Amino acid sequence: MIKNNKVKDKKIFFDIYYIVKKIYEDVFIINVSKKIYWFGVACLPLIYFSTICIYSVICNKSHAKNLYSFFQKKISIKTFEKSFLKRFILKTHYIIISYLIFFKKKIYVVYSSNSYVNKYCEKKNFFQIKLDPLWFVSSRKIDKQIYDDEFSKKLDLFIFKLFDNFFLTKNQKDYRKALNNIKNNFIYHYRIYLIFNNQNKNFKNRFYITSYTGIIFVRLFLASLRFGNEKKVITATHGNVEILNQLPDLISDASLLGNYLVCKASHFKKKYKIFFQNFNRHYIRPKILTLKDNNEIIKIKKRYLKKREDKKRILIVGYPHSCHYNLNVPQITPNTYHKIEIQVMKILINLGYDVTYNVHPDRLREGINLFKKNFQISTSRYEDVEKNFDYSLFTYHRSTALGHAMKTNSPILVLGFKNLDFDKYTSDLLSKRISFIDVSSNISNSLIKLKIKKSKKLVNYNSIKKLL
Repeated sequence: MIKNNKVKDKKIFFDIYYIVKKIYEDVFIINVSKKIYWFGVACLPLIYFSTICIYSVICNKSHAKNLYSFFQKKISIKTFEKSFLKRFILKTHYIIISYLIFFKKKIYVVYSSNSYVNKYCEKKNFFQIKLDPLWFVSSRKIDKQIYDDEFSKKLDLFIFKLFDNFFLTKNQKDYRKALNNIKNNFIYHYRIYLIFNNQNKNFKNRFYITSYTGIIFVRLFLASLRFGNEKKVITATHGNVEILNQLPDLISDASLLGNYLVCKASHFKKKYKIFFQNFNRHYIRPKILTLKDNNEIIKIKKRYLKKREDKKRILIVGYPHSCHYNLNVPQITPNTYHKIEIQVMKILINLGYDVTYNVHPDRLREGINLFKKNFQISTSRYEDVEKNFDYSLFTYHRSTALGHAMKTNSPILVLGFKNLDFDKYTSDLLSKRISFIDVSSNISNSLIKLKIKKSKKLVNYNSIKKLL
């Protein structure tokens, strides 16, 4: 069981978040200039950062400090910067290719590519050129940028409203530090935005595409393109979200930064429309396109025709462990969820299963430290190792690897809670292919045994057809 004080802290955090989000949209999204609007859309992740700063004052706990350092690292350029030599080589290659390849239709892949972006480019006969926005940013350039009065007034208004809502009646010295941290982060990112704006002439009349859009400097680059009236900015869905039919995450989804959104399945258009309906009406919506990969569907059908062995080998696909509160799964409390994973793994071992824990690729160090002493671990991509196991058990229902598992003949189990972020239609469809284990109540040997048996019966291509 999770201690009541941890549940209380979590509730405080979410309460703060939704107030901050409302203030943010009032100041940076609604009835603002074009320049401020696109900055506002790019910096939606700073809503979460601002929440952390305020939470750290109100709760004044060590966990709040961990939250702050974790998210600060997540939005820091240093986290994503390549070495000087690699940066020089890649940028030189970009410049040469941009000028030499004039006889092909070019598209600039912002920051990084993936298999779906590659398929889209191949289908549309685009020649891909990699572009990393960080090539155009340096500490010296950032410090030189002078932000304008319009932004200054908006930021002052945002800070005042935060003070008015959270600190007006409090006699705490730390609130000044929190508000300064928020203010300095906004100024820092606005200066990066200005760098991109100042170089807009170098990025005119091109096609751009990306799916890596939770990274704030990528978002700022896309926002600068939109501010500069570029009409060929394409964002692509990330991972296998279509087959899970899940609503995207506001902080990491950048569909609002593109003119076009490309997804793999027509049914997902409806899902995105619901996503946009939940937004403030002042957000500019992209046009949604679909690009179905019929060859992949044929491969999926063939996989389902094969039958897996049952040597009781089970791969646990882990939660991305960190100290931050997950807005998509408010039921999970940071730093305690691994105890539920351990409990389930011990039951599986008692039932005679060969258990391996697949550490989330974004949190290798944290995952290895939590599980290496007592369990077998794997640091490989799920897609590369799933064939070596007879079952897949996911401890996080929004994992993109779960989407890949749905396309295989692996029996699938997923740890879940009551009131997950599924609509009834999605819940009904996924329940025909996935054996869900509700961890809100007691987890017993007999329950796990029953769910494993059910997962084998649910391996059926017909159950996923509507999601492809």
